[in-house]
Amino acid sequence: MKKGLVFFVFALIALNVSAQERDRGFYFDFGLGSDFGFGPKGINYNEALSNVKEIASNNGYTRIPFYIDITAGWVLLQNLYVVGTMYGMGDFMFKNSESVEGLMIGFRTYGAGVRYYPLDRYLQIGADIGLSTTVFVASESWNNVQTECGFGTKLLMAYDFNKNMTGHSFALGSVFMVNFLKDDVISAVSIFAKYVFK
Repeated sequence: MKKGLVFFVFALIALNVSAQERDRGFYFDFGLGSDFGFGPKGINYNEALSNVKEIASNNGYTRIPFYIDITAGWVLLQNLYVVGTMYGMGDFMFKNSESVEGLMIGFRTYGAGVRYYPLDRYLQIGADIGLSTTVFVASESWNNVQTECGFGTKLLMAYDFNKNMTGHSFALGSVFMVNFLKDDVISAVSIFAKYVFK
């Protein structure tokens, strides 16, 4: 979490500095999403996390799937950006009792990639690769337990509503992620909305 906040603050500072040179500058986006339309199969966990999820469901926990993505980079060509990214997807599950009990399972990835506008505007295509880890957090201590490490990949497609090549924008899209962790593979699909500055 601390690394993510530092990354976010750095991105905002760079955003203000580079705003003066929009013809050749900075790229930033922040996205949030869920597995709308994909249901419980939005994330195909490995056996260990699937068991945690099943036990929680059988004990009356409510599931809230989520996707988050923070990306920053620089223009390489007129319609191509090279970026660094931090993204993750998982399930937050909670149960109302005298005190709220909750747990979170999922994965997060720190990587690099590209954002490409094949038509110069509107349609955005992206690809990332990086180091990935599964995450398990329980409300008893809210300590972050990383269970497995490996590498992750991501492909995305989005519609950018900005008719101009530069400036602030809003985009809607979908993303497909695959994480290769030791002997396991975790895949996920999400629909997201994101703020974009380029």
